[in-house]
Amino acid sequence: MSVHVALDGRLLRVRETGAGWQAEETLTGHDLECLAASGDRVLAGTVEAGLRYSPDDGDTWRAVDLADRVTSVTVGPDGTVWAGTEPS
Repeated sequence: MSVHVALDGRLLRVRETGAGWQAEETLTGHDLECLAASGDRVLAGTVEAGLRYSPDDGDTWRAVDLADRVTSVTVGPDGTVWAGTEPS
C-alpha cells in the first residue's frame, strides 16, 4: 500500500514495507495542484505542466496531452479520468 502526498515542488510517496513505512520523493520540480489514485495508477495535476500520469504507483511518470493548469482530477468507478482545467 502507498500513500501519496503533494508537497511544495514534489510528490512524497510513503510505502508500507515489511520493516515499517518508507518515504521517498518522486515527481520533483512541479507545482502540484491535485492528486488522484486508483490501484497503481496515480495522476497529478500541475500548475505549469498539465497532467502527469504514473501507471506504476509513482515509479515512472509521463506527460498527458493536456497542457493547461489542472486544478482537479478524479478517476471514476469505470476507470474514466476526469480533469478540471484553468482557464476553463
